[in-house]
Amino acid sequence: MEGKEAIINKIISDATEKAAAISDKAEEKNAEVINEANSWAQDYIATEKEKTKAECSAIIEKRITAANMDVNKLILAGKREVIDKVFDLVVEKMCNMDKNTYLVYLTKLVENYADEGDEVILSKTAPITEEEFTELSAFKGKKLIYKGKGDFKGGIRLSNAVCDTDLSFLSIVTDSKDLYENLIAKKLFG
Repeated sequence: MEGKEAIINKIISDATEKAAAISDKAEEKNAEVINEANSWAQDYIATEKEKTKAECSAIIEKRITAANMDVNKLILAGKREVIDKVFDLVVEKMCNMDKNTYLVYLTKLVENYADEGDEVILSKTAPITEEEFTELSAFKGKKLIYKGKGDFKGGIRLSNAVCDTDLSFLSIVTDSKDLYENLIAKKLFG
């Protein structure tokens, strides 16, 4: 039986060697796969970190751009408000003209814009009376018809069968905004 036992031991020994060789090879392969996986993971992490940095930079850049646009909008709105206030002050100053300056100004409006026989409405805030207005030579010369006082900011309104003309101070200033807005903005804001 000794021969049999020697054969069995030889088979077991060969099998053990073969199992050890397979196990060693599997461990090598396992270590190789783990190294490849770790290497891939490190490369992936590095790549993703770079992508994330780039995405973060892009997001920050967009937010900065949006914030700058919002700031510019607010500045522009503030400038618009100041310019509008300037025009409001011009209307207010015109409405507060002294009586003689007011009469001279209305005379020029009538001479330049009224047609013979127009109906005229005077602003109820005018510092002049109906008599002072209707006694103007320009009023009489164009045979204007006084129709009372109206609720508008300074000046006059003319009307005839063809058209109505708003010569209130607010209308005059509003119409001249386009001409003077840039000049005012340059003087105020450089």
